[in-house]
Amino acid sequence: MKQADGTVRIVAQNDELATGPERSHWRTTVLCLMIGCATAVQLSPFLDGWILTADDALFHYWAMTRPPEDWLAIGWSTALWKAKLGEFLSIPVMVAGNAAIESVTIRAANLAVFAMSLGVFALWLGRQFGGGLALAFAIVALTVTPLRFFHMPPTSYPFFPSLQVVLLMVCLLGLRARGLLGAVAFGGIVLAMLSSEYTLLLGSALILFEASREVRSLQVLVVDKRLWVLGLTGLVHIAFREFGAGNYTEMSGTLETGRIIQVVVYHTLNGTALGPAGFPFDLGTLSAADFTSAALAAGATGGSVLLAAPYLGKPNARTAPVLALVVLVVIAMTGPIALLEKYRDWCDSPSHCAYIDSRYAGWAAMIVLALPLQAALRRISAIGPAMTIGLLAGLTALQNASVAHEMRIHLEPWRVAERSVCGGEGVWAAFVESEVGRSVSFHETDGRTRADYWQAWADGTYCPQE
Repeated sequence: MKQADGTVRIVAQNDELATGPERSHWRTTVLCLMIGCATAVQLSPFLDGWILTADDALFHYWAMTRPPEDWLAIGWSTALWKAKLGEFLSIPVMVAGNAAIESVTIRAANLAVFAMSLGVFALWLGRQFGGGLALAFAIVALTVTPLRFFHMPPTSYPFFPSLQVVLLMVCLLGLRARGLLGAVAFGGIVLAMLSSEYTLLLGSALILFEASREVRSLQVLVVDKRLWVLGLTGLVHIAFREFGAGNYTEMSGTLETGRIIQVVVYHTLNGTALGPAGFPFDLGTLSAADFTSAALAAGATGGSVLLAAPYLGKPNARTAPVLALVVLVVIAMTGPIALLEKYRDWCDSPSHCAYIDSRYAGWAAMIVLALPLQAALRRISAIGPAMTIGLLAGLTALQNASVAHEMRIHLEPWRVAERSVCGGEGVWAAFVESEVGRSVSFHETDGRTRADYWQAWADGTYCPQE
């Protein structure tokens, strides 16, 4: 009897032990499903925006009328004009992002690249500070990433700079590898940092942060591949300015401290849905489906916090290094813009102060928001933080749905064009000269007019035979 009892007891204990990993696997699976649901719901409004600016229309025009090898030539001439080496590769990336942009599939690809940039940055945070902060950042990013009419991926300049940021982060993660993989990572990060001033500055901030935490001697400093990347790319960008003819990036008014700080703060906060440009939004434009989506976003994001609480609550690195990283990211992504007088002049209100750097500058604010989320989960029940995150996610979803509605109105000229292009030459000619046709922003020159854009667009439109 004792032997039988003992056997039963051992089996029971083994069963109980076996359920531990099973429970963990179940929790991880459901958590991934929750985050996937939150991602799909929160980012789906980003599919509604394209051709937001005159630049986008021009890139779309080049994509329709010029072969890819010409995109590099355009990039090179723009780089010389602006004295910005990054334009050489950034122009082709932006043209490619706008190619066939009216296709939902292409917009979904653009959106996927943007989501990847969030994901690989979270992975980098995990390597620096542990998985808890990385997961907290990912959840906060899903909670407060804004849509708005930004010059930002994936709604405007769709692949720029998301594609370069993904390449930068992936190669930075793989730079320590030995052999061929390490060499490829070195070449990739050089390419990424040469392709855009934004990736140069972001990469420099991350490399300096990594090196400051890891380098312990001058000898190690000299052979560190990351610092060689930083020095090489920085010198090439600086040297190229001597070839440029323009002063597009000439700094001025650098002592206007108050205005500089205003631009830095606005850009950083506007990178989140909680920034000064985020409210109010028009609830009257929203449908029942929008409110349902917001409820799903709130439930999925709040549920993610509940399921992830055991991982989020684990202590990570000290707060000081995290805040040091935040400062570096803010300086890298907003400092150069703030030091340009023309951008300071444009930044005359919170809603206007949202340029190409804002959404990535907002990553700094998201890291800061991730810290109290972790701290709260270490001290109190996860229910309160989950409800707070869920509420913020719901508000962001409503805000983004409202902006998506505005974007659909903004695209009305293309819908009218679809009806006009198949109506005969007279109907089409009337549309091109109409107020609607002329309302589309486009960079016109002596050799390029808005009518040329519409003709290129019409040439690629299929009209079914009657």
